[in-house]
Amino acid sequence: MSTHPPGLVVLHGNRLELLQEAVVHWMRQHPLDPLTEEVILVNSIGAAEWVKASLAESLGICAATRAELPGRFLWRLYRKILGRAMAERSPLDRQALIWRIMKLALQNSLPAPLEAIAHLLRVKDPEARYGFASEVADLFDQYQNYRSSWLADWIQGRNQLTTARGERLPVPATQAWQPALWRCLWQELSPTEQAFTLPVLHQQVLEGLHRNGKILGLPPRIVVFGISTLPHSTLQILDALAHHCQVLVALLNPCRFHWSDIVEGRELWQAVQRRQPWRHHHDFSMTAFEDMHVHAHPLLAAWGRQGRDFMRQLDAYDPSVPDTTDLPRVDLFDERIPRTLLEEVQCAIRDLLPLAEHPLNAVAATDRSLIFHRAHSPLREVQVLQDQLLDLLTQASPALQPRQIVVMIPALEDYVPFIEAVFDRYESGDPRFIPYEIALSRPRLSTPLIH
Repeated sequence: MSTHPPGLVVLHGNRLELLQEAVVHWMRQHPLDPLTEEVILVNSIGAAEWVKASLAESLGICAATRAELPGRFLWRLYRKILGRAMAERSPLDRQALIWRIMKLALQNSLPAPLEAIAHLLRVKDPEARYGFASEVADLFDQYQNYRSSWLADWIQGRNQLTTARGERLPVPATQAWQPALWRCLWQELSPTEQAFTLPVLHQQVLEGLHRNGKILGLPPRIVVFGISTLPHSTLQILDALAHHCQVLVALLNPCRFHWSDIVEGRELWQAVQRRQPWRHHHDFSMTAFEDMHVHAHPLLAAWGRQGRDFMRQLDAYDPSVPDTTDLPRVDLFDERIPRTLLEEVQCAIRDLLPLAEHPLNAVAATDRSLIFHRAHSPLREVQVLQDQLLDLLTQASPALQPRQIVVMIPALEDYVPFIEAVFDRYESGDPRFIPYEIALSRPRLSTPLIH
């Protein structure tokens, strides 16, 4: 029986391939016992399929591997720590919230703050009513993971928002319906159901992990792969689990230097310690935003707010694993010389280069690494996509396989009918056929009632 010393290690890298190679190498050097399940946490269903396919390609087989979303893993952990008497789902998980919100429309009277959204709750079109309930359920689901302190205040009747610096700001008058709605949903729960909500369970599980010397049934190793942001509560759980098992966090980080201060909102984190080095020893927290373009990469500043919060969260976090004063960190940044325009952009972000320091190399006529297309409708977008994919699959060298292609769409649900209409035109025997899978976690595709 192999032993796996507990602990927490964070791998930073700007390419998924490098992180994947490091994780596979670790698995080869430290294999689990036969029939022991490998647990890998990812940020989407599509990422789970990619991870399993890459493991099968690297190891020859992908067996006894559970690749799942962090939320699903945490709920299984809660049941293991607190007992099987718990329900399989939280009474306020996203799907339950949708129906609880729609149920409010049946009430004869609503609290005064909810009158602002009464016309949306009671709209006659059931699809529109379901859509509104889904949007609000998404919002509250995010609050439970990222802003649980807000919900706790709202339950107590305090309509306030606690900032990262501990300031308490009043809820804007136009949003007063949110605390009122959450109180209505909370008050409908029985005392037993209230005990099974995420913030309550989270605290109980943390205490159980820190209190118990040995907990049976925990996985010997947990890999968090390719995730660029995690709720603070999840980071707390992973840190507590590091007392009992190996926790390997493979973090997708676009930049090797400390870059959190180049993004708007840095003043919320001024008192936080810094674990990444400054580029050229320059402290960006002392630079005015109007001058930031001279020192940092504009794309990272524009797109990096969510990742910024997580990087700052890691900087601020004080791990509880004994004998550690810092989060053990390994850097795996790509060092190759860029050969394409896309690689040049990636390297500039990695090295935090401002525009003035970008290399102005001529773009080869054959360079298709970064291409923009403009289409007049979603249907035409998908048609152009299919044409481009067929061109890549027939001309790429070395040969490209469909399983190596990931198509990312911001609002995937809206594009499902167009994807099916375009890509299902050809059968498997046709040379233009491209096998595909829609990695959609929402129930829309599998629940006929919603159509």
